[in-house]
Amino acid sequence: MPHLFTASWIDDSENVCALADEVFDAWVEVKSDAAYGFLQSSRHTSESPGRLSFRACLTETLPDGTRETTEVAAIRSRDRSDDPPSGWLTVDVHRSGEDRHDYLSSPWLVQQLIARGVRPRFADDPLSVSPTVVRGQDGGEALAAQVTDFERRIPVVVLSSEPELFARLRRERSNLADIAAETARSCAGLARVVLIEEAARVQFNDAVGSGLAVDAGGLRVFRPDTDPAVDADARRHPHRRAEAWYPHPATAPGFVGRLLASDALIAAHAAVTV
Repeated sequence: MPHLFTASWIDDSENVCALADEVFDAWVEVKSDAAYGFLQSSRHTSESPGRLSFRACLTETLPDGTRETTEVAAIRSRDRSDDPPSGWLTVDVHRSGEDRHDYLSSPWLVQQLIARGVRPRFADDPLSVSPTVVRGQDGGEALAAQVTDFERRIPVVVLSSEPELFARLRRERSNLADIAAETARSCAGLARVVLIEEAARVQFNDAVGSGLAVDAGGLRVFRPDTDPAVDADARRHPHRRAEAWYPHPATAPGFVGRLLASDALIAAHAAVTV
C-alpha cells in the first residue's frame, strides 16, 4: 500500500495522548462532513508502568474504490522516575492501489497537532504551522548559520520578496504573506518556513555564497547537511525564481509540500531497510 505522507516529532504536552485522541476525533468529523466516501475508524489506548500510548486509524473508501488510511500514534513515557516525561507523535497516510509516486502535503490533522502542541520539534529543530519572518543583516547572518548547521535535521524553506516584480506577476488576489502562511501549513511537521526581507537576504547570500544564494523574489528549499564549501551541493537545494511560483498562490505550497513529503518517505524507507 503506497505511502503518501509520514511525519514524527517530539511534543512536551503533559497529555499528548489525550491531545491526539481529541484531534483525531475532529479529523474524523471533518472527513465525515465532507462526505468523501465510506469511513471506518478505530482507536486503542494502553498503559503500562511509565508509559501511555494511543493509536488510531481512519480508513476512507474513495469514490474510485481505493482506500486511504490515516494512522496516528502518540506515546508518553518516562524512562526513570526522576526523568521528565517525553512525548512522541507519528502520523502516516497511505493508499491502496499502484504506487504512482503521489505525495500529500501536510494533512489538517498534522497541522492541528503541531499548532496545539507544546514545543513540537524534530531533534532540536522547532516545528510550526506559521512562517518565521527574518529581518535585517543580523537576521540574515543568523539564518545562514542555521541553514549551514550540520546538526540541523529538517529542511528550511526560504521565500524572498520582490515587490515590484510581484506586482507585475500577480494574477490572482494573493500576497507573499498569505503564500508563506499556506506554505508553512503545507509542510507542517516536515520543515521550517522563513519569509526573508531584503536586507536579510543580501546578508544571507553573502554568508552562504553564490551557489546557495536566494534570488530576489526567489524560493529555495535547503535540505539538511547544507555545505557552502561543496559546489555540487547546491543542486540538492531546489531554487525557483518568482516567475515559477508567485503568479498562482497554490504553486509554492504544492511544490514544497509534495517535495518534502517525498523526502520524508524516502528517509523513512531508508531507515527501515538499513
